[in-house]
Formats: sequence, C-alpha cells, structure tokens
Amino acid sequence: MIWLKNNIGSVIVIIVVLAIAALIVAGIVKGRKKGKPSCGCGGSCDSCAGCALNGSCREKK
Repeated sequence: MIWLKNNIGSVIVIIVVLAIAALIVAGIVKGRKKGKPSCGCGGSCDSCAGCALNGSCREKK
C-alpha cells in the first residue's frame, strides 16, 4: 500500500498513456476494416508523388 501511495502519479500517467494507445490502435483497426489506408495519405497514393509510400499503402481494387 505504501508503494502505491508513493507512486500514484506514475500509475495514473501510465494508465492514461495506455488508454490513449488503445484508442489509437482501435481507430487504426476500425479504419483498416473500412478500407481506409493507414499511411496518412488520405487514400489517393497514386496522385501523391511526394508520399514515401506512393502506390503501396493499399492494394489496388
């Protein structure tokens, strides 16, 4: 109990960081199920010449 009392701030920060990470992963998974690319190019990789993943962030349909 003393350990928890001395480290409550760290425990709260870890919980918040894990919750944010879980929300980010859930958003990526949800987007992938809808066919949205995860590379951040907005889905128009073919027209984005400056994109590092030009033409490879999702499969052609």
